[in-house]
Amino acid sequence: AKRVKVFAKDPKFQIKKRVDLSELGDDWKDCYIDFNTPSYGELRDFIPLAKEENEKSIEMGIEMLKKLFIAGKAFDGKEVIDIDKNDIDDLPIEILTKAFQGITGTPNPN
Repeated sequence: AKRVKVFAKDPKFQIKKRVDLSELGDDWKDCYIDFNTPSYGELRDFIPLAKEENEKSIEMGIEMLKKLFIAGKAFDGKEVIDIDKNDIDDLPIEILTKAFQGITGTPNPN
């Protein structure tokens, strides 16, 4: 399989996109994740991989979220805490899907 360097550099133009997590319930009312929006080039290189290989596309999607991560707050079951890009692997898939839809402008099908 051909490996493409999707996230080789910091974005030249940065636009912050906030993904609001308050709809996940009362405990999440003050929670969010801020990301830089991906460039056309990043998405152009990622989309063919996403269509071809399931496992690799998930890994690449997670790497994209980590690369574009700015800051965030999440509910850990006890309290709202600050999160960093290393916490992305531990977030529920519902949040990861919402985050990816938010930064790419993909509408939620629900």
